[in-house]
Parts: sequence; C-alpha cells; structure tokens
Amino acid sequence: MTDKQCMSESSPKTPQAMKGYSDSLLRLLYVLLPPALVVGACALLACFWFDTWDQAVLYVSGERLLVSPRELECGEIRSGTSNEFSLSLINWTGEDVRFVGSRMSCSCAEVSDFPFTLATGERRVLRVHVKAVARQPRTLDETMFLYTDSRFKKILPVRLHASVIPFESGEGEGSTSASRE
Repeated sequence: MTDKQCMSESSPKTPQAMKGYSDSLLRLLYVLLPPALVVGACALLACFWFDTWDQAVLYVSGERLLVSPRELECGEIRSGTSNEFSLSLINWTGEDVRFVGSRMSCSCAEVSDFPFTLATGERRVLRVHVKAVARQPRTLDETMFLYTDSRFKKILPVRLHASVIPFESGEGEGSTSASRE
C-alpha cells in the first residue's frame, strides 16, 4: 500500500458527505430553534409580568387569584419575638375580590389588614406577623388560610415554616420586634 492510498482511506469525509451532514444539522436547527425561541420569549415575558416563577406557573395553570409565596420560609424565630413577613396578592379574576379574614391552626401568626378589597388587576402586599413561643427548640409548620368572597377561589392556603429558638435561661417572655421581607 502506498502512502497516497493510506491517506485517501483515512481522509475524514468527502465533500458530498460533508454537505449531507451540514444539511442534517440545518434541518435539526430549523426544528429546534422555533420552540426554543418561544420558550425563551415566554420566560422573558414571565420575568416582567409576574413577580416570581411560581406566579407564572400558577397563572398558566388557570389560577387568577394569586398569593406569593405559597410557602413562607420564616427562617429562625426567637421565642417571644414578633417578626413581620410579606405576602404578595394579585387579582387577575376580572372582578374585585374582598378578603374577609384569615385563620390558622395556632395563634402564632396574625394579619391585621382585614377586611379589604383587591380590585381587578391590583397587587397588594399583605403583612403577616409571626410570634412563636417555645421552651424547647421546635419547628413551626402551619397553614394559614386567607378567606375571600371570590367565586374563583374562596380560600387561599399559605404554608408557614420556621425554626423556633427557645428562651435562654434568664430571659423572659418580653416581645421585641424584627422585620423581614
């Protein structure tokens, strides 16, 4: 076998084979590019229209009365202190919604802004005051229910999660205030 024969056998591709390869890549690009552009445009729109990805997903799934976050992570709370957290409410129902109250299975959280009306298209921040008391370390894992007069959604659940740090020896049950958003 001559050197010329070896080189021709090991040559990568013929020009005709390379053209077929590039045509396949172009066809794949034409198939994948439009859906990728649509997904990218939707993601960009969701970033500007909605506050969070959770809200965008809920809206796409048909929800029109939104609370965000649906799971409120409160972190560590010292026993006896009052901590303030925020919930975002959005009304895309097409009609005004009256929020009439809230309820929890414990008395550790309270919302004092009730009753109020959320106009169609309006966003509002709702302040939640969390005060937990514990003599031993514990985890707070409770559900708060927000009640409305909406025909779309009468009850909006919000999960509260926190680690409660107990009183240290010599501390009383005095209340200090801390604010988080």
